[in-house]
Amino acid sequence: MEPHPSRLAPGPTVPVPSLPAPRTAGTASAAPDLSDHAALSRVLPPLPAKTTPNRRFRNYRKALSIPLNRIGAFFTRDLNRQDKDRLLALVRRAHTWLGQRRIVDLTPHELTEFTGQMRRALVETAPGFPQLLAAATARAAGMRGAVSSLVVATSVEVPNSGVWVFCHTRGSEPVVVAEAFVPRSGSGNPPARPDLPDARRPRWLHGDGSILDNPPPLPDRPALMTSGLPAEALDEGVEVLVDQLRRAEIGYLTRAAVPFGSRRFTATSVPANEQRTLGYAIEHMEYRARRSHDDGDFDRVAIIRGEVMPPIGRVGDEDFLPSPALLGEYGRGMERLHLWGSVLGDSTPFGQAYGPSDFNAKQLEFVEKYLKVSRVTPPGAELRITAYIKSVEIDGREYPFLREVEYDLTIDGRTVPTVIVWLTSAGDVRVRYGE
Repeated sequence: MEPHPSRLAPGPTVPVPSLPAPRTAGTASAAPDLSDHAALSRVLPPLPAKTTPNRRFRNYRKALSIPLNRIGAFFTRDLNRQDKDRLLALVRRAHTWLGQRRIVDLTPHELTEFTGQMRRALVETAPGFPQLLAAATARAAGMRGAVSSLVVATSVEVPNSGVWVFCHTRGSEPVVVAEAFVPRSGSGNPPARPDLPDARRPRWLHGDGSILDNPPPLPDRPALMTSGLPAEALDEGVEVLVDQLRRAEIGYLTRAAVPFGSRRFTATSVPANEQRTLGYAIEHMEYRARRSHDDGDFDRVAIIRGEVMPPIGRVGDEDFLPSPALLGEYGRGMERLHLWGSVLGDSTPFGQAYGPSDFNAKQLEFVEKYLKVSRVTPPGAELRITAYIKSVEIDGREYPFLREVEYDLTIDGRTVPTVIVWLTSAGDVRVRYGE
């Protein structure tokens, strides 16, 4: 296969006509500087009075699940029904505690309180929490006397130690049926049993079935709740949770595309509505336009580079381009293809184009089998992706179609042979691994 002319001479750095506008309403503004809380507090608009939790924390499912899953297995990758319920419970807890206060306005003391609230919320929404409550409810059913067997759970933060969970009956004189402890990473046993909040005269159900005013002795090793959370959940996990809630709230107030991570990127000749990433892996994106279209194969080059990261959950930004079904015959058998998608640990609408389903399959084959992102590719692997795109006019508007993609990988300064995926003139997809 002959090389494209653009590989024989450097491409010009001239502006590129913008791609079709996204189908979503409006265009996000540039993300604000998230590091300056004082400045943000001054410029952010007030929170609307009737804001709901799922609106206040913009795109909360992805904004929370993707960053938390980078620490450990908080949620399933595709978010099952239980995961969605847990995420909604987290944002409702944050919304209720904050009220009309914005997170950027919190004093250090208030931020510590909020962090503690969200640490407890992580425990109360943990996969193992319903099992603990069910076991306590079963135990309460056998209590003797005129005692309610309806059991609820209350969590209490033990400073620098973890979260204590009381399973008890309702009322000002509750009966504590069961207790459990969720430790923070590296912490030992709690120094003492915390008080049960809002209980005037708590009583305890003992092992012999008696209900006494005095609690049983605190064991040397308190019963640990099988939470189903990663080991770092109550430390790094809650820090990430609070930070992502802050970012999501800022995104809602500013209508900006606020990234999940802090990695910055540069862009050259890229339309504003494509200049966004999740802030994890991508370092640079660039369009180069062709001076001449003599070869007829493509009219623009998209270049993106960054650090290969472990896969993340699906982001769902493929609707940046209209569905192929809307393109008539041109869209038959086509898919919307990412240049840098979630399988590489980040996502962006930059460089999205239409291509055959088999093209997408070959790209994934390269990523999953050749790069082996999740296990083989070491940290620090740099990837440069070059895409050759042809604009096709349909009903008076241009749409991008992918013709060829090159992958250049560098590991610890060693260049791995280039991999090329291209579309032949007959419409067949071919892959060539460099030597």
